[in-house]
Amino acid sequence: MTHLRRPMQISRHHSWMALLISLVLIVLPACMGDDEVDRASTVDSSAIPTAIPATAMTTSTMVTSTVTPTTTSASPSMTSASATPGRPVPTMPPLSQVPTATPTARPAANRTPGTSGAPLPIPIGQEEDLPDVELTYAIDAQLRDFDSGIVDALSVTTVTNQGSTPLDRLFFRIAPAHFNEFSLNDLTRDGVGIETIASDNGTTLEVILDPPLAPAATTELRFDFVVPLRDTGDGFASIGRDGAVLRLGVWYPMISNDDGYPPLLDPPYTLTAHYEVRFTAPSDVVVAASGELAGPPATRGDDVTYTFALANGRDFALMLSREYEIDERTTASGIVVRQYTLASGYGISDETRTQIRDRAFDVAERALAEFADNIGPYPWPSLSLVEAGPGLGGGIEYTALTIISYDSGALENLVAHEIAHMWFYAAIGTRTQDDPWIDEGAATFLGNGISGGSYAASSDRGEINYVAPLDSSIFDLTGFNGGEWVAAVYTQGGSFFADAYVTMGEDAFWTAMAALYTTQVFEIATPWEVLTALQSYSGVDLSPVFERYFTYPWLDAVE
Repeated sequence: MTHLRRPMQISRHHSWMALLISLVLIVLPACMGDDEVDRASTVDSSAIPTAIPATAMTTSTMVTSTVTPTTTSASPSMTSASATPGRPVPTMPPLSQVPTATPTARPAANRTPGTSGAPLPIPIGQEEDLPDVELTYAIDAQLRDFDSGIVDALSVTTVTNQGSTPLDRLFFRIAPAHFNEFSLNDLTRDGVGIETIASDNGTTLEVILDPPLAPAATTELRFDFVVPLRDTGDGFASIGRDGAVLRLGVWYPMISNDDGYPPLLDPPYTLTAHYEVRFTAPSDVVVAASGELAGPPATRGDDVTYTFALANGRDFALMLSREYEIDERTTASGIVVRQYTLASGYGISDETRTQIRDRAFDVAERALAEFADNIGPYPWPSLSLVEAGPGLGGGIEYTALTIISYDSGALENLVAHEIAHMWFYAAIGTRTQDDPWIDEGAATFLGNGISGGSYAASSDRGEINYVAPLDSSIFDLTGFNGGEWVAAVYTQGGSFFADAYVTMGEDAFWTAMAALYTTQVFEIATPWEVLTALQSYSGVDLSPVFERYFTYPWLDAVE
């Protein structure tokens, strides 16, 4: 058994970030506009069941000793007392049965990238460095019991090489090692133990493919692992216990690159994939999940097993609590919005709690409608708004699910911001470590547009003297204090998008956003692709706007 544990000092970045983002959300515009837009029905959400209480499986005690990550060779002999021999391998449902939306966009405007209409050459540094593969994750997990918070899991990652050259290695992000312990019992490739190298305090696992995976070939990697969900003292932890809530954010081995786990809030840099997740927990536990129930829950004794399916997911999250109350409503466009709030929350009256949920739903409906109309359809049948526990001072986005603080003083802005991430981060992916401005800036811009009633509200036209250029990476900003980091990424990023919106004009800007969605949905959008999309559909030269915010050496090549 290999144990990967992060040093305690890694969590220091999050303590001040929780406070700072709470303060930022409070001062951002929170008033709702009265205007509404037409809702186009883009998703068939008929017969979508609601996730309800789940169940637990009892296994033997997990070994808790910790070792320093080293080069290891995984083999069947690594299986420990906490493994579950003979557990059936999950199987994926036919993808035709997994609900998803077909991306569409507005008609093309009068310009295309490059003067000749041909694609412009990609500048150095704007390449995507994820493997060109098709992915499925089939995960079978079980919560032993709520009080221990220990989850035993088997994740079968099926990888098909879509590139033109063989793959000799893959990098997996092991996020639980950043937040808490992670125990890898066994790792095999097509049934045979393989060599791995753990680095970055155990958060990166390099998997050696020997023989290499040939083009068009498929291989299966099987991870048997244990994740204990404990209170980390970090309100922004994606994985752990927060009061009455157990969080399973980016909790399983996830294909990424070798940059290391981000030292600040952004999630790992990932591909989209197709998911089937079977989760078993005690029957008194309510389960909120990224996907849809793929069949009726199976009850066995005091346990219930749910099978969830998710198409084109950037990740798959689960949130668990005995105290969740579920409020489900359907928007005019057919999207099911589920709210999971804590029965003991707030210390306020039921009437006030109902009013808070009503406010959250109203903002969610407006945001889902406007973003779909302006950018492209929301790609999943449902969206879950989940109360995260008392430690969270803001929100964290996952595919089709976001956790939020329901007692936020700027609830409308928080809900709108996190829903905006369903477009920028979940549908349109980004290189989260290198380009945090794309998803956080876009979410700030879009969230302020909903809660402030004007998409121009974020713009200071670059007049604020920010402490770092907008093209700074997360690693460039790790030495900055919380206020500087938030201003440099969130505030300055929102200002950039609003500045482009004002300069281009509303119609041209949204046409560019819709074109970006059409070409990049379920892909990764780089700064080059974002800026060329904006310029391509702009009737005016945007170089003065770009130069206010960025220091990219290739700016003069944008057409």
